[in-house]
Amino acid sequence: MEILGAPVVTLEIACDKPVANLVARLCDVHPSGESLRVSFGVLNLTHRDSHATPAALVPGERYRVRLQLNDCGATFPAGHRIRLALSTTYWPMVWPSPEEATVTILDGTLDLPARLPSPADGLLPTLPAVETATPDPATQVRPGVVRIDRLDLELASEGRYHLDIRGDDPQSAVAETGHVEIRQRGDWQVRIETTMRLSCSRETFRLQATLRAAEGTREVCRRDWDCAIARDLT
Repeated sequence: MEILGAPVVTLEIACDKPVANLVARLCDVHPSGESLRVSFGVLNLTHRDSHATPAALVPGERYRVRLQLNDCGATFPAGHRIRLALSTTYWPMVWPSPEEATVTILDGTLDLPARLPSPADGLLPTLPAVETATPDPATQVRPGVVRIDRLDLELASEGRYHLDIRGDDPQSAVAETGHVEIRQRGDWQVRIETTMRLSCSRETFRLQATLRAAEGTREVCRRDWDCAIARDLT
C-alpha cells in the first residue's frame, strides 16, 4: 500500500481533566517488530472546535475530535502492519498539560490518503528525484569550525540542550539551551551567545533568557528576559 498526503484520525473521546493533549503517530511495523514513524499529529483538546476560541473540556463529557497528521508519503510493503499509536504526552516534542490526564477512546476511524494510479495509464507515476542546492565548498578547520572557501569566512558553532521532567509531575518540566555562534575573517570577529530556560507551574510558563553580542572584544548588545506567560488552556 502507498500513501501520499495527510492521514486523518476522527475519534469519539472523553477526558477526566479540563485540559489535555492528544498525540497520534502513524507507524510502519516491520515483521521483525521494529516500528518506523511515518507521520504524527498533535491536538490540544481545548482547540477541538477552534484555534481562535479554545474551550476547556468538561470532564466525562463525550466529544468528537478530528486530528490531521502531517503530510507524508510512504510505502507499506506486504507483510508489514500499520499502527496508530495514541498518547496524551510526547515529551519533549510537546510540552505536557498542567495535570496528568486520562483520555478514553470510545470510537474512531483512521483515513489514509491512498496514492492512486495515474488516470492516463493506470500505473503509479514515478516520483522525481530529490533536488537540492549545490553547497559552497567548505574546509573543516578544527572540530566545530568550518571555513567557507569562497568567502574566506570561518563559522564556529557550539551548543548545549538539556531537558528534564519527573514522570509523575508534568509541572516539573524544564527545557534549557545555550548557544554560541562565531563568524571570523582575518582580524574581524563577531560573537553571539544566547541562553534560554523554560519552566512552568499550573498557571504560568516562566521564560528566562539572555543575549550577548560582541564585535571583537567590544560588547555591542546585551538583553535579559525574565517573564511569566499565562498558560491559557495549554
